[in-house]
Amino acid sequence: MWKIAPAAIVIVIACSMALFAGCSKSKEVKSDASAKPSTKKAFDNALISKGQDDVRKRLGDPTLVSKTMEGHILWVYVPKWRILPNDKGYIYVEFENEKVIKIFRKP
Repeated sequence: MWKIAPAAIVIVIACSMALFAGCSKSKEVKSDASAKPSTKKAFDNALISKGQDDVRKRLGDPTLVSKTMEGHILWVYVPKWRILPNDKGYIYVEFENEKVIKIFRKP
């Protein structure tokens, strides 16, 4: 019994040191988040001040159409592949006088 206990302690210490060493190397910051807003921003800027026909060509027919309290028309595009209902991935396009004034997404 006394021969097994020191070996077990050595194994536990070696595993914990390997765990800490592995955690210290994973602190690298990835700049993946900085690449996504630029593509979203380019997508948003491409449709600003376009008409409803241009938006239909680019995104297709909207899932929902509604009117805001300001009197603007709001098109909502809902992803069709949702397993659980939530609002992630929705695209909102707001029109004023049949021109796009705002596009935003739910991440």
